[in-house]
Amino acid sequence: MPLHKVWDTTNAEPGLFDTVIIDEASQAGIESLALLLLAKRIIVVGDDKQNSPEAVGILEDDIARLARDHLGEFRFRAEFRPDTSLFDHAERAFGNLISLREHFRCVPEIIRFSNELCYTDAPLIPLRQALPNRLQPLRATFVDKGSCEGDGQRIINRAEVEKIVKTIQECLDDEAYEGKTMGVIVLQGHAQAQLIEKKLAEILEPKIREERKLRCGVPATFQGDQRDMIFLSLVVAPDHRSRALTGLADQRRFNVAMSRARDQIWLFHSVQQHDLSREDFRWRLLNFFYSSGQGALEGLYEELDRLEREATRSPRRIGEQPDPYESWFEVDVALELLRRKYRVHPQYEVAGYRIDLVVEGLETRLAVECDGDAWHGPERYEQDMARQRQLERANLTFARIPESEFYADRARAIQQIIEECDRLDIRPADYLHATASQESTQEARSTSAKTKNVDDDFAREPDSDAESEASSESDPTAEFGPFTGYSGECGFPDPREASPANVRAALRRIIEKDGPLTRDSVYRLYVEGCPDLQRVGKAVRQGLNRALGAMLRSGEIVQEDEMRDGSPEGLVLRLTGTPKVRERPAGRRDLLEIPPSELLVVLDRIRASSSGAIEDDETLTRALLDRYEFTRLTETRRRHLVRIVRFPRTGKQETESSKGFPFR
Repeated sequence: MPLHKVWDTTNAEPGLFDTVIIDEASQAGIESLALLLLAKRIIVVGDDKQNSPEAVGILEDDIARLARDHLGEFRFRAEFRPDTSLFDHAERAFGNLISLREHFRCVPEIIRFSNELCYTDAPLIPLRQALPNRLQPLRATFVDKGSCEGDGQRIINRAEVEKIVKTIQECLDDEAYEGKTMGVIVLQGHAQAQLIEKKLAEILEPKIREERKLRCGVPATFQGDQRDMIFLSLVVAPDHRSRALTGLADQRRFNVAMSRARDQIWLFHSVQQHDLSREDFRWRLLNFFYSSGQGALEGLYEELDRLEREATRSPRRIGEQPDPYESWFEVDVALELLRRKYRVHPQYEVAGYRIDLVVEGLETRLAVECDGDAWHGPERYEQDMARQRQLERANLTFARIPESEFYADRARAIQQIIEECDRLDIRPADYLHATASQESTQEARSTSAKTKNVDDDFAREPDSDAESEASSESDPTAEFGPFTGYSGECGFPDPREASPANVRAALRRIIEKDGPLTRDSVYRLYVEGCPDLQRVGKAVRQGLNRALGAMLRSGEIVQEDEMRDGSPEGLVLRLTGTPKVRERPAGRRDLLEIPPSELLVVLDRIRASSSGAIEDDETLTRALLDRYEFTRLTETRRRHLVRIVRFPRTGKQETESSKGFPFR
């Protein structure tokens, strides 16, 4: 019964009941402490990651004064605040928490958000499996015309309201949603929920709303409740300035909101990820919806769910661990990495050897050896190290975790693996599309159309002297060639601190203007355009690689290994849909910064103009050097040009050339 009914029906006698059970104790305020008087034994059930008492309208100063006057020297008097729940007091006073990890409400795809947000150390194990003809668990709708009115608790977004109401009507008419109960949760303010409730009341019969248990409110409205479907309204829009939601109270609200739906949750939003800070829980929510459908993540989640179930088995017997893991120690290490969304391959085979675990990134891998006390004693040390040295020759980096160290301090042991992954630029599976998933293709096309492509103007042969003069005045690269215009005035953001979306925008500007260009050239030009950078250090390179990786995954850019050996001078980047070759003068490019495909086109022209008379390496090398107006043939340049001269041709290059531009 609710607390007020307790006092209506019960006398306040000490130890009146043998046992008192308090459910939803995380919502029970300071007034519920009196329940401890009634019980000989008390069971407090709650979740400190869900909504706590809001204490609306109660002044903190009044509470502090009362605590000083009446609690005197009581050690924990600071804990007696109106926003502290009975669960908080019980945890402080009694300890001995029993974690109930089995989750029966949501399908696995939905409860994953709460696991990632709140329960990383002890994830909930979803036991409810959806039927084959189930609804799509996660759906998101971007409301491009969304805007905000009002502020604080009175903020509303009418475009989201109209879209939600229309979607609910469509679902009510859809046979797939027959009999499904529904709820609407607003993630900011109360006014939005009231407006949606009013709109629904105007168009839906009371009987329908009652049958579908259709209710609108904030997360606290639904705590302890559930619906088959939940519609979420993010409310905030780009025209409204709001603080990032990063506090504990915000975390609790998002956790409750995302764990009320049994079958399907539908998010309506007017902002995109690049409008928000990465620390904002709204950013994490959008990233979850737009990355959960990726194939790599789905496979990762399936393995994570499988191991979570197996890991709870008791007792753990040797040989009964899940395949293909060779020990429960390997299972526990894999679980810690999978919970952090790293791609883990157990018993990975390389050169006839098997590695316990391999953590995979975009371009590199980390081998993790789980040195179990029973299997990796002193007598095996030399054999293990010999195998490691041989595999390191295959460009594998190793990290070793002793079993005793892992179980003594899991967090510290795993952190060493994470640091090694960071050093190798190995990122979690959801990191690579974190900045890409929310960008609009239409917006990208619009930006591309508005941005003047100076290289196209440079490559086009002018029809007259007047046009050439005008082109030179408007295009700074016309006279000097590519790689111009990058200086501290460009104001590129520092990739070590800036949001990935801003870093990507700067990288796109570079690649759009000067591509195709080598990856090292991109690093150089970025540093030239960032006033806070002096050189391409390790941290800078890692930040740029993360952004480039996201652009590659999203299909925004293309990278080709033109020398087919992974060498830096052969890795060439360009915007998707642009020519593979753009023939230009050297400009400020060094010879090694000119893409090999461009050098090969020029080389073909040299050979054609000589009718095949020039074929020896030295003469062709000198001809390439002269064509780009370089005077010194250093040993580095010589080796590079000889590789170009001897490079096997496989077909005609797609090219946008200068149509006879006078290179000299």
